[in-house]
Amino acid sequence: HWALAGTGSRLSLFLNRSVHLQGLTQQYDEMGVVALFGFLTTYWLKDARFRRISLGLCLLALALSGARTSILALLLCLACLWVYKKGANRSIKGISVALSSGVLAIGVLYLTLTGFTGAPGFTDNLGTLNGRTLVWSLTLDQWRQGPLVGYGPSLWSAAYRASHGFTDLTWVGMAHNQFIQTLGESGLVGFVALIAFVLALVCWAWRSRSVDRGLALRLVIALLLIMI
Repeated sequence: HWALAGTGSRLSLFLNRSVHLQGLTQQYDEMGVVALFGFLTTYWLKDARFRRISLGLCLLALALSGARTSILALLLCLACLWVYKKGANRSIKGISVALSSGVLAIGVLYLTLTGFTGAPGFTDNLGTLNGRTLVWSLTLDQWRQGPLVGYGPSLWSAAYRASHGFTDLTWVGMAHNQFIQTLGESGLVGFVALIAFVLALVCWAWRSRSVDRGLALRLVIALLLIMI
């Protein structure tokens, strides 16, 4: 019972289940993140004992958690790893990365635009794939009231929801996007600091790629997807 998290009458879109594996974490999405990082780290340890068993268990935990963001992050990390390994020729690697990034960027842009504008398409009456654009819009509206320093650390707390008439949004504990949350919580000051930290993290991971065979890069890519 403590290892599973029920979702009520609504079935999960993944594997069509009504329960998710949450393990020892507070929520099944967090279990997905743990399993994802466990898989990436184990995959990096080429000479580790029981490596295949560990990889299998991590994949199983990730699948049972139903954490779609972590599953998507794993697929993207493995795709980047494949391009990095196979693309010994720099021109081939550059073209592959550029094409993959372009396709991904266009897809994300399309889903974002249809979510905000309701443009006709296969996303009619859906909004976005994760249904978070309402929370993003409300958070950005709050940020515009204090652009420099934001609302403060109590943004999207229970007291904030009650005082602003968002009592029906009981599932919202944050903006469900770290960049938008930081913008609403601490304004441009915190947002610039977060961007600087992320850029420093990416640069450090890129410099470390020859030493750790791309482990840090994979972890950073997964982290960025989860933050978004």
